[in-house]
Amino acid sequence: MTRREGRLYRPLLWNIGCTLLVAGTTLSILMWANVIGPFRFLRLSTGQHQQQALVGFWVPDASDHIVPGELARRIDAWRRLLSHGLPLLARDSLDELVADGAGVVIVPDARFLDAERIAELQRFVRQGRGAILTGPVGVRESDGRWRGWDLMASLLSVSQVIPLERNAAQQISAWRRGPLSAGLSPGESVRLSPESGAPAIADTDAGAELRWPASATADAGGIAAASKRFELGRGRLLWLAAGPERSWDPGVGPWQAMARLVGAALAWVGRQPWLELLPWPDGARFAGRLEAVSDWQQSGAETARSGFESEIHRAEISGGLARLALPATGPGGRELRALAISLLRQSGAWIASQEQIVAWVSGRASIATRFERVGPGRVLLKLSNLGPAAVDRSVLRVHLNRPVEAATVAPTLVFQRRPGIRYRRGLEWLDLLLPEIPAGVSYSYALDYEILAPEGSEERLSGAWEWPIESAVQ
Repeated sequence: MTRREGRLYRPLLWNIGCTLLVAGTTLSILMWANVIGPFRFLRLSTGQHQQQALVGFWVPDASDHIVPGELARRIDAWRRLLSHGLPLLARDSLDELVADGAGVVIVPDARFLDAERIAELQRFVRQGRGAILTGPVGVRESDGRWRGWDLMASLLSVSQVIPLERNAAQQISAWRRGPLSAGLSPGESVRLSPESGAPAIADTDAGAELRWPASATADAGGIAAASKRFELGRGRLLWLAAGPERSWDPGVGPWQAMARLVGAALAWVGRQPWLELLPWPDGARFAGRLEAVSDWQQSGAETARSGFESEIHRAEISGGLARLALPATGPGGRELRALAISLLRQSGAWIASQEQIVAWVSGRASIATRFERVGPGRVLLKLSNLGPAAVDRSVLRVHLNRPVEAATVAPTLVFQRRPGIRYRRGLEWLDLLLPEIPAGVSYSYALDYEILAPEGSEERLSGAWEWPIESAVQ
């Protein structure tokens, strides 16, 4: 090349090189944004939302001498549920747990908490952290003497705590649908070892997602609630009527149900995502089935309507199945059938036959879901159809457990259909309307979201505390 040609081509080569460098940098940025989600240059996010929130056991003034080995047994039961990669600490001081980075504490034995310790726990939660307590709270002195239920009633802001008989306290079940019962199917039970004096609270006090069996409702004056969750300052506190120490041994169904319940509980108090494949097609609130009864008892239209409405109300609360009985033969059957269908449609039920319900439940059970936090404000969702038939019209509810500002979803694999997305600004969950999933096929989606900024803040917050909860509960 001559000097003259060099003068001609050198600027051209520099331009081409700079263009390639800029293009490569842009592609790198796009690649990282696709992996970790949106981010900002020259600005570091601050505050608790970027720290790792560990889970700690708070064991203040342990009175293990009352029942030797009891505290160790309780902690061991929790550890068997939570030991899959989740950092766990055990301290007798909340200050030490805070210094170690604990954002959520579990109180494995709350029976011996006194008023001073309860006030300390409340301060911990009000600062923006979470706490889970199980069973009786603050009912015994440090030497084992009975103190009563007043401290517990005050902490939970309920009118009364009702101790149950031994035979009435052998299981808790999903009742209302919500972020806590999202770990269980409608009406699913967690079996427990028998225990006299297990605490229940009136459902009017709790708006509970869990309840004790029907045999316990008479003592409680209605539904005997087995849970209560509420905001306390900037944090969250959750009470469960029973913990893992009362569940059955690992490897059987009831233990798995307890594991899912605990996972959903930790997700809510720690403001972490949790997945719930909704029970019915298209996310219907509940399902309805018409049942022909041969020994139908003659009744008037108003009596029949009252019975239908009562059954529908029960199913609306639980998200389960409403069974409306109709006469198999005789006059008035057609009118009653039309009335039943009208009431179900007005309530948003999925109306189906027994065969359709069985097929749907079987198909839904074949869908395996899991998630992974891959960056601030980004969750990778994975679904697999392990069954022999395609599943259509399913809806995946993502409990972000923090108020949603905005959200988008996109497939991560080629030739996948993009699911629909349904959410309302300020709610703590969103729904993905999934396309048909053929048998043996897996889908993967990237969900990007922004969290509604706390009041008084000018900045939108992406994501939440980072902790490997998905490895512990899936």
